[in-house]
Amino acid sequence: MDGAGAAYITGETGSADFPTTPSAFDPSFNGGWDAFVAKLNAGGTTLHYATFLGGGGGDKGHAIAVDGAGGAYVTGWTTSTDFPTTPAPSIPATTAAPPLW
Repeated sequence: MDGAGAAYITGETGSADFPTTPSAFDPSFNGGWDAFVAKLNAGGTTLHYATFLGGGGGDKGHAIAVDGAGGAYVTGWTTSTDFPTTPAPSIPATTAAPPLW
């Protein structure tokens, strides 16, 4: 939760009709299982944003943290070779287990 009481949620979905919002980072289901990230107002009555997060393989959001500016930081795992990353991910992928992110 942030300072205003808004809830930030992550997890996984296999649903192509997961309710994303118009300005979603990734509005389309990528196949398999996709992680999702969503923000609800303090009363749980307004969806501020919701987006898929993943690639063509399996993706799962495990935990989420929020900074003072409202930036959400998500952790999880992926088997997607095309998972969206920054130009230089801070944790290299391994082949021993699904890569963490």
